[in-house]
Amino acid sequence: MTARRIVLALALVVVLVLAGGYAALSLTGGDAPPPPRPPSGPSGSATGTWRPAGGSFVGYRVDEKYLGVGVRTAVGRTG
Repeated sequence: MTARRIVLALALVVVLVLAGGYAALSLTGGDAPPPPRPPSGPSGSATGTWRPAGGSFVGYRVDEKYLGVGVRTAVGRTG
């Protein structure tokens, strides 16, 4: 009888872990910053020396699909 209880307890733990992972993926997210707007500066020649302005950054924005849970936007930025 104890072996049966151990198997049932392990099955319950697996179900709870899977349900918790699903809840974490479906309830979190949506905190991605808005896409940047290009600066409105003078348009002219692209030749010469370029210097980044203060507050400049590079980054990426990718839509990720999680096993039927939905699509989330992954955002990474660095100064």
